[in-house]
Amino acid sequence: MALTVALELVFSSTTVILNDITGAYHAVDNPTGYGTPNAEFADYAHFAMIRKKNVNNVADSLLALAVYDEITATEFIGTRSVDGWHEGCKLNIPIWTAGTYASGTVKFYNGVIYKANTPTSEQPPHADWDVITDLEDIEGNSSIITTYEGRVTAYNGDVYWSKQIALNSQAGHCGLCEDDKKKARLDKIYRYIQNVLVADQLGDNQNGEWNALQLIAMGAV
Repeated sequence: MALTVALELVFSSTTVILNDITGAYHAVDNPTGYGTPNAEFADYAHFAMIRKKNVNNVADSLLALAVYDEITATEFIGTRSVDGWHEGCKLNIPIWTAGTYASGTVKFYNGVIYKANTPTSEQPPHADWDVITDLEDIEGNSSIITTYEGRVTAYNGDVYWSKQIALNSQAGHCGLCEDDKKKARLDKIYRYIQNVLVADQLGDNQNGEWNALQLIAMGAV
């Protein structure tokens, strides 16, 4: 079996973390992991992008990532602010070694990403190789491994709802709101939170995003 990169997304109040959880090859427990007979972790440079995905005719946006070492990184930390659908994209870019490569081949060498603009056996930097500075320009390139992981979160909405319940408890209401209008609002927020959680479990990120938008519209942030 060939190497298969496995990812996970983990959320906190201010971050979304993309982890490479591929692990080491084991014939029984992890036959698609890094290591002989599959490709080694060290055969690649490791890059990532994390996007906030949208379903309301708003363009997806890239999150700012903390600085990482592309040779050793298995964790990529993005700064997030809103609930909803996030997608991690990891790019395993082969490190250049001597050989002959087809036009369009992407390699990493000495801290730089290169893409061959013609069939070549030249070592970069060379006129046969273009420098790549935007990861989106090589996303999905057939010479690299591009892997995606998507999840949806109602982290902010859940914290907001929990705080409101706690305030009611402090007021002696046992977590229940005695104002019918406020209670109905909190009940609706709770339903949207549960919808997001179920969507996340089912991998239905689009539906989860719509419910997260409802939470944001209700001020549960």
